[in-house]
Amino acid sequence: MTLAEALTHGEGIERPFRCEQHDDNHASASVNVLKMVWYCYTCHASGAADKKKAPSNDALESMISPDRLARVYPQSYLALFADPGYWLTRFPDWLCHEMGLGQDPFTGDGVFPVHTGEGLLAGIGRRRLVTEIVGEKKIEVQGTRYLYPKVWAASQTLFGSAGRWQTHPVIALVEGAADASACWEVGAPGFAVYGSGLHLPQIDLVARMQPRLVLLGFDMDEAGEKAVTRAFGALAGIAPMKRVRWPRRDKDPAGTPYGLRKEILHRTVVDAGYGEVVPQWTAWRRAARLRYASTLEVA
Repeated sequence: MTLAEALTHGEGIERPFRCEQHDDNHASASVNVLKMVWYCYTCHASGAADKKKAPSNDALESMISPDRLARVYPQSYLALFADPGYWLTRFPDWLCHEMGLGQDPFTGDGVFPVHTGEGLLAGIGRRRLVTEIVGEKKIEVQGTRYLYPKVWAASQTLFGSAGRWQTHPVIALVEGAADASACWEVGAPGFAVYGSGLHLPQIDLVARMQPRLVLLGFDMDEAGEKAVTRAFGALAGIAPMKRVRWPRRDKDPAGTPYGLRKEILHRTVVDAGYGEVVPQWTAWRRAARLRYASTLEVA
């Protein structure tokens, strides 16, 4: 999302967008629509937004409490996207079922459920490939683009919880839904911040889970390293933290092969003195596979 798109279509007071001052693929900048100024957390560029306009009363309501106006869906809504489709190229079928990963039957977008901070289903997020037709072939030209419900605030929640803030002794904070799912595939509770950095409401949600150790699994790039630095300051009073170091060639948990990802997560918690969670992760993984198998038997 560009600055102009964030001003026009974004939600909330602080709206993330891709900085135009450097090669930015992860919305490293944000604009404050009350002050109408923007700042990039990666390259430190900043400036004033053009065409300043006072928000309407409805818009201000959305800024102050964005989830209050969010549309709420019944859980059955996800049945429209039950075919995991695209996601099966990345994850096993039982994990797709557990995380609610699906595919839009019309657009082919990979989709995943998004919730409000109160645990209500606010619709789906979309992982859309940006492609163009060259000759007779469709090729990927700009990677992927994430799309979310218009009246919903990513900063108010975390992906990976389904809106339920249960206690976990160790949690992993990552950037996107695929990254969180990749952690859960190992059995490690993974929660995505929907970007490269924590927002204040998300810090409160982390505290509600009462972790004794927080694994910082942000991408191994400049934006990810800056997110780690900010997280060490933001979460200092909540729990000790440990940086998860993914291979530079893979960069993030979703891009790291399962066997290596499992080894890295296990080694990180053992080195931090929390090796007792490994059997718990294995037990959760086994239970999730059994839950999926039971749905096949019913079908």
